[in-house]
Amino acid sequence: MWHPATLGKVSGSDNWYAVMTVPHEVRASFGKKQVRVSTGTSDKREAHRRLHECEQKLRKKIEEHVAVYLIENAGTEARDELMKKLGIPDEHTGLFDFRTESGFGLDQDGNYEGVFEEEVYLSSVPKSVNSAQAIYARLEELAEKTISNGLGFAENGSDLVTEDEVSKLLDRARQEILAPFNARAGDGYRMSEYLDEKFEPFLMSRADLGAVRKKYVSETVSSIRSFITFSGDLDIKLVKRSHAYAYADSLQLQGKANKTIKKRLEGPSALLGHAFERSLIGNNPLLKLKLEGYGRKQQHFYPFTEESLFKLFEPGSAPYQTQVIWACLIATGMRLDEVALLKREQITKVDDVWVFDLNQADALKDEDTRRQYVPICAALEPIILGYLSSCGDPLFPFRRNADKKTKATNLLMRHMKNCLSEQEFRSGRYGNHSFRGTFKDKARNAGISEEIHNRITGHRYGGIAGIYGKGHGLVAMKEAVDKIAHPYLEKMSSMANG
Repeated sequence: MWHPATLGKVSGSDNWYAVMTVPHEVRASFGKKQVRVSTGTSDKREAHRRLHECEQKLRKKIEEHVAVYLIENAGTEARDELMKKLGIPDEHTGLFDFRTESGFGLDQDGNYEGVFEEEVYLSSVPKSVNSAQAIYARLEELAEKTISNGLGFAENGSDLVTEDEVSKLLDRARQEILAPFNARAGDGYRMSEYLDEKFEPFLMSRADLGAVRKKYVSETVSSIRSFITFSGDLDIKLVKRSHAYAYADSLQLQGKANKTIKKRLEGPSALLGHAFERSLIGNNPLLKLKLEGYGRKQQHFYPFTEESLFKLFEPGSAPYQTQVIWACLIATGMRLDEVALLKREQITKVDDVWVFDLNQADALKDEDTRRQYVPICAALEPIILGYLSSCGDPLFPFRRNADKKTKATNLLMRHMKNCLSEQEFRSGRYGNHSFRGTFKDKARNAGISEEIHNRITGHRYGGIAGIYGKGHGLVAMKEAVDKIAHPYLEKMSSMANG
């Protein structure tokens, strides 16, 4: 089991060190209980920032030793038998020592000699499962060369070993060499196997039925793979609660919030729960983890002051395209990616009301959110229609990344920071989500009922009444958003009209 790195001091040095405990199973052969590497700084805050990078270096060092340990403890029965049948002398077994540059092959006359220089020495292969595979590849190559040269006699020197016999021995040798890397409890699944063969297909079938969101599927699969990267590809029967708490410790050291840590462990727990329900494991060890003390507390974004909003929308204080996005956010309460990924076809008229059509959106946080259209208020209408006359399709130059997010957040935050003074920016926890909170406050101050502004922003309306009906109509919602004053948008509106 992997242990997270921690910070520590070493006598005679002012710098902080990243210290990691060596896994118990290889501690004896490693010769140390702990390994460490300098963070290169005496500043504790900076050392914490560098801890994750140092931890990866220590993990690599331990992983290399673990690979050596596993290969050295792999079985050699089939390999030895094959070498004997091929007639290869014992002194040439150096071919399979990946820690050296020694090795032997056959020259064109069938004589044993050092491997040719153009071949890649095993010492250059990373000391991991790749090393074991390289050892097998060398064994297979030597067997093929021996057969093709008409060599390979049995011990009595009379019977030629058959290709079928060599093939069977090679298969056995491969299993021996790779067995330590594929350790499992009986006939169980490793986590990656169970994910690929059972759990991900199950989640996709649920998504096809509309029972879960596709975004939930991708996030769950991603969290499981991250857990596997940290803890190793364990047999599902061998996962323990201690693995989860070690992972939580590591995430905490990376500065993750408590909410994030809990979410990262939901995926692995769901996978094991699925296996438990099918009687493949005796219990789900990650069920009801006590994670309250892990990670930093969640911090909510502050709403903007009127003064800040005027600075953000001052002509020239930020790129016009950015200000159009901000205008959409403050006037609708939409989420950033819902705006950043808007297409021209999503701006349309329904019941004689200009709306953002979220039926066409691919950025909804909840696919079952009961919000199909977001009305465009009178203050925003000339801005967005004017922008439509000159923009492309989609409206803004953002695309989804591999993690399903856009780069809009970072870009707009830089522009926001340029608009506000450093003191003002640091005085509150401002972000793009602050527009959504500001919209909610403005809706309350304008006397708009919670049920209506929840309908506009896509928040669920509490109570049993929230599950009945389709909610307020577009005309009622349009009248509601028009009650909210947006004086900071007046200059943009007049420019659009002019």
